[in-house]
Amino acid sequence: MTDSQKTRKGLEGLRIALVDDERLTLKLLSALLAREGAAVVTFNNADDLLEKHDLASFDVLLSDMHMPICDGHSLIREVRRRPVEQGGKIPAIALTAYAQHDVLARAIVEGFNDYMTKPVDPKELVTLIHKLLGTGS
Repeated sequence: MTDSQKTRKGLEGLRIALVDDERLTLKLLSALLAREGAAVVTFNNADDLLEKHDLASFDVLLSDMHMPICDGHSLIREVRRRPVEQGGKIPAIALTAYAQHDVLARAIVEGFNDYMTKPVDPKELVTLIHKLLGTGS
């Protein structure tokens, strides 16, 4: 990691995969992340991400936990089964409206690096992304 990456402001230059079945959430979070300089690719289900995109092309994965068909738990298990060069170690943040300890703990056990409860605080999200990437904000 270069010194300029370590002192990055906002999320400039980052590619973020955002998965959520709620269109409004996708729209709001995508706008928030783009305003910080990130290039955001949105997916309204996990299968679209897994089948059609190379995870290694993203710097961070943000995923809702409760989605139909393939939920966030299934998504992160599949991601973590992949080799590093296919994105298996991508920093991943679980997004959930459920703040119960067991829900949050399960997200970490399943393979997410961290979590945020909805509604998401924009400053906290940027700080958390920097924490996972080891970059300064």
